[in-house]
Amino acid sequence: MPHAGAGAPCSASRPTDVPDDCRAAYDRAHTALCDSYCLVFDTETSGFTGSVLNIGWILANNDGDALVAYERLWCLPSGERIDRRAFAAHGISAAQLKKEGVAAKPEAAEFLALVAAAEAAGVIVVAHNVSFDVGRINDTAIRQGLTPSLRSATMLCTMHNATRHCGLRCRGGKRAKAPRNEELYVFLFGKKPTVQLHSALPDCRVTLASFVEGHKRKVVVKGRDGELVVLNSGTCNLACRLVGMRAER
Repeated sequence: MPHAGAGAPCSASRPTDVPDDCRAAYDRAHTALCDSYCLVFDTETSGFTGSVLNIGWILANNDGDALVAYERLWCLPSGERIDRRAFAAHGISAAQLKKEGVAAKPEAAEFLALVAAAEAAGVIVVAHNVSFDVGRINDTAIRQGLTPSLRSATMLCTMHNATRHCGLRCRGGKRAKAPRNEELYVFLFGKKPTVQLHSALPDCRVTLASFVEGHKRKVVVKGRDGELVVLNSGTCNLACRLVGMRAER
């Protein structure tokens, strides 16, 4: 893979009132940015328009190896409840949040600072259905009194970029259906992922695998900096879109 994290490190403003274990993980991530290619993240929420209650992210190198991985449950704002449909998807209960959840504000501030530093360093920020995750994190930031700084336009969405190429159709067959994280993985690997989905960090692992697989295909494509990368002709168009490149004509 071409190395994306070649930019200068960013001195993004970081919060000071952060628990030691959180601070240590983010310290490792900021240190590892110079060796990183991508930052993959995922969230679970209290509902479609609710707050983030579970976040996970993986900072990975050129080979797709995880340099730093992190996951936490975030406490919800006072009075906010988990929608029953959201609970049916991720299984995270109010009782679990009460027992295992941590304060969302310092955690969210650290994540916003990490994304800013990653983008400044040229690291590709990746998510599956990135507009949803960005919207929920920004909304959570606002509810916590933070500035919502994430922009989906600067990130790579594996769901959006793969929709045209997976051949899935909505009910009635009239338009293309965006692949779920699992469906994209099955399309690329021919089998279901072995991890349990709808938990933020396992979802990140599946998204990372799909993103990295695009770099293992064997057709020449042009990278963002004019570098040439080799991909496989079988899914050339999809692979190119997954890594934010275009095929050489």
